[in-house]
Amino acid sequence: MKVHVPPSPQYTPKQPTSTEELSQGFLNIVERMKAIEPALDGIPAENSAPHPRMGAFNAKEWFCIVEMHFRHHLKQLRSLQQFINQEAAS
Repeated sequence: MKVHVPPSPQYTPKQPTSTEELSQGFLNIVERMKAIEPALDGIPAENSAPHPRMGAFNAKEWFCIVEMHFRHHLKQLRSLQQFINQEAAS
């Protein structure tokens, strides 16, 4: 399912200014995820927060959505790389 949310500062982060900033951002996300994961079992499943398009998620579901979101971006990256390679070959 494709999910579209309107561009806004709430959902659209600023673009990194360098590859170093991008790399550090990913490392920060990994560290934050590692720190948060142990606390998930202590959060009642009935506590939820709304997603802009997919309904309400509890903490564990939100945590899993992060991984799905990154897989989506990796799929986009592969598609872009394939397109660039095809254009370069022609």
